[in-house]
Amino acid sequence: MAFWDNYQDLSGGGTYVSAEEKAVLAENGIPLTITGVVDDDGNKYGARYVVLFTAPDPETGEQEERKVGLQKGTVESRDRFLLAAQSYLADGHEPIAAKLAKVGKSYVFQKAGEE
Repeated sequence: MAFWDNYQDLSGGGTYVSAEEKAVLAENGIPLTITGVVDDDGNKYGARYVVLFTAPDPETGEQEERKVGLQKGTVESRDRFLLAAQSYLADGHEPIAAKLAKVGKSYVFQKAGEE
């Protein structure tokens, strides 16, 4: 495996979702497609996962690339999911259909189409 096979620059490709956008995605169960999961341990806000995904633009309906940063070590089930998704996608598998859901005070990913 070459260096460039797995390197992802967190500054390019898609914009981060805001707290308000994250809430809208979760409240409306908007389906999204996870295309990558990146460790961002050197972030100034603390260790986190950056989830790369596509979702429909609310104004145009066109799929757009987005990112969401989620703190590591705060939700064990989410960490397990993101580690598994990272490995799955790194092995060249298809992107993952999911939705963002709010459970208590935390955001987690669930299978798209399920309540």
